[in-house]
Amino acid sequence: MNTKDKDNDRGFRLVIIFTLIVAIFCLSVGYASFSTLLQINTKTAVNNDVWAIEFQNMSTATLTGTAAEATAPVLSATTVNLDVEFKMSGDAASYTFDVKNSGTLNAKLSSAPTVTGIPDDVKDKFLVTLTYADGTTINANDTLNAGETKSLKITIAYKDGSTITNQVINSQILLLYVQN
Repeated sequence: MNTKDKDNDRGFRLVIIFTLIVAIFCLSVGYASFSTLLQINTKTAVNNDVWAIEFQNMSTATLTGTAAEATAPVLSATTVNLDVEFKMSGDAASYTFDVKNSGTLNAKLSSAPTVTGIPDDVKDKFLVTLTYADGTTINANDTLNAGETKSLKITIAYKDGSTITNQVINSQILLLYVQN
């Protein structure tokens, strides 16, 4: 190769190197101008919500016929236990009590209330009703808002014409509340 070709080749290489340096510089400036710091400012708050559904204010029994309390009713924040003795048909016992939402979250019944504790062999001889104190039916999805109190009434009656005598019933009431 002659010197002129070597000089042209060297010049061509310098132009290529210079062009590559300029291209890299332009890409760097372009990248820097399009890439920015993404800053996210957030504020969060944790609510101090309280769940507190509780039973309160159990009344004394209203007894009909020869019915008698075997033991006094037991009322705690989450359970109501009744222990009543029925001696003959027509006997009945009624109680009123409150369910209160002392918390900050609204609640609703997830299902209809249930009363347990009546033996299967005599279930058909008793009538159990659980209503609001004014007599309206308690249903699934009934609400109990924060701070609200509702009065309930349970009546257990030994049906007229029943033949079993001296039956002790130890019943429990289940009201399952969930967040509304």
